[in-house]
Amino acid sequence: FTATVPDFEGILYQFWTGVYKLGACTDSLEATIVKNGNKLSDNYGAGYACTSKHWHKSTVLDTELGLCTTKKEGEYKEYKGGKETEYYVCRTGTWQKISATQFELKECTDKRENEYVKAKSGEYFVCTGKQWLEIDDITYELKLCTESRNQEVVETEKSGNYICEWDGKDGSWRQLDDLES
Repeated sequence: FTATVPDFEGILYQFWTGVYKLGACTDSLEATIVKNGNKLSDNYGAGYACTSKHWHKSTVLDTELGLCTTKKEGEYKEYKGGKETEYYVCRTGTWQKISATQFELKECTDKRENEYVKAKSGEYFVCTGKQWLEIDDITYELKLCTESRNQEVVETEKSGNYICEWDGKDGSWRQLDDLES
């Protein structure tokens, strides 16, 4: 006695994707999200992602921001789903939560090397070595104290004279007293 068992998974898959009004998950829909269009469903409005020609339920974040794919790597998005706006960046296939300041500054790239920024928060930053370095207001005004600027004296409009002091690996600005000026 042999019997052929029908492909129940395939039948159920076709049934629920039809009931949810998702349609076929084809190459043209790859990496897209479609919301369940069946108003009678408990899952009405839930997102379903098309990946590898198969629908699967997506997270709320993916539904709102779109799937984090290699094409979106490094993309920044705002999410206003809760009480406060949240910020995300697409990294290695997932949306990673970041601060409002990180969202504002975006990437520190070779093109932005030595760019100085005053963030909306009032904090100061410089892009150096592909990283944002938080700096004080004097460094923002005078720029970084580097080895090539060692012992350089600079006058500021408001707070007097400063000298760049380089210790062999790092530099900092020190305000000169009245006798040194």
